[in-house]
Amino acid sequence: MCIRDSGELTPVTRALAANKGLNVAEGLLLESVEPGGPADRAGLRPDDVLVAADSAPVADTIDFERALLRAGRRASIPLAIWRKDAGTMAAELPLWSSDKDRTLPRKTP
Repeated sequence: MCIRDSGELTPVTRALAANKGLNVAEGLLLESVEPGGPADRAGLRPDDVLVAADSAPVADTIDFERALLRAGRRASIPLAIWRKDAGTMAAELPLWSSDKDRTLPRKTP
């Protein structure tokens, strides 16, 4: 349902940025991308850095989770991604694979 289900996210630190040659001070580094998962469908690649989600800066996984909560039942949320060969770019992260996924289970008596 979300990016963390389709790839591993690591908070960017100064040491990580220096080690990986990242030109960003904060964000979440996408370590891997699951084929066919939401990150893959959004066009994300390993070593992309998520710097904003739903127009809010992302410094850690808590910021990202807040953006997902704000999204509610929307089909997708806009992301700002930093990529080594392209700089900052926009992407659209699908949150649901189908309308069926958006249906919440009902309580049974």
